[in-house]
Amino acid sequence: MLPRRPRQKSSAVDKDKARADAKRASAAWRARIGAGVKAVRTRTKISQAELANVVGVDMSTISDIERGDRVPNYATIESMADFLAVTIDELVGRSSAFAITPGVSFLHESRLEALRRLVKVARDAEEELKRLVEATSSDDDAGEPRSARGPRAKRKSK
Repeated sequence: MLPRRPRQKSSAVDKDKARADAKRASAAWRARIGAGVKAVRTRTKISQAELANVVGVDMSTISDIERGDRVPNYATIESMADFLAVTIDELVGRSSAFAITPGVSFLHESRLEALRRLVKVARDAEEELKRLVEATSSDDDAGEPRSARGPRAKRKSK
């Protein structure tokens, strides 16, 4: 059996300091959530009453959240984000400056850059495909109409 490690005694001062730090962090967190919710709500031109009705809380709860007097639970945050069509990160005031799509802001910069290149390649391929489809459809229109050839008639070779 391993010997027990002696417990360090924490002083009342350490505990009070830890509580004060936690209280400051909590207040900052509540303020950040409130500012994020209010910014998204006003940007989408939704009233507090409408948001409260959809989320299933009182209008005073939405007001308390926006003032930083209350922290919503996860289900409420998720409902608000879904209704306002934003990510939870955006709703709680987290920056999404590096995100190219919702939910990828956690990627390392090198992987994020590779993902950006991949998205660009995919968009370029989509544009090329659109050009090919347009060119093919304009070739079909140049000859006789499809109905004149019949529905299953083969294209004439050029």
